[in-house]
Amino acid sequence: MRVLCVSLLFACYFVLVSAQALPASATGADAMGNKQKPVAKSLFSSLTKSLPQDKRPLFMELMKKMRLTKQMKKEDKKAVIVQLDAEIHKLLGDEYKKYRSVQEEVHKERQALSALQTPPPPPPPPPPPAIMSSPFKGKKKTGGKGMKKLKPTTR
Repeated sequence: MRVLCVSLLFACYFVLVSAQALPASATGADAMGNKQKPVAKSLFSSLTKSLPQDKRPLFMELMKKMRLTKQMKKEDKKAVIVQLDAEIHKLLGDEYKKYRSVQEEVHKERQALSALQTPPPPPPPPPPPAIMSSPFKGKKKTGGKGMKKLKPTTR
């Protein structure tokens, strides 16, 4: 019972400390405690709203397919992404540059966020202490051949 209580207290403490250690941008809240929209969603949303009405549904469908590529195997993913990117380029035409700039901005912000959330790797362990060599190391014991065997005495 004590072990359970101690482990629950430790878990609560760990959650509390880790929540305080995260900066406001990593938790999705601003300085006032208000939740923020994900950056990627708002940037792509503004791009979608700037497109003509006839291109929006096609663009949304292509973006949905692009999101689904995350679930694919690594071998198949590259070819599908290249194909979808070509279709998006064909659909958007001159607006493609704006799409790529939004995509790069989202990528940079996600990298910055992941850099904040992932702690640096722990330092390598120190090398083992040098063992002093024994003066007897390497010498063979001369116990078996040079000594006389004693006969057991019977009294």
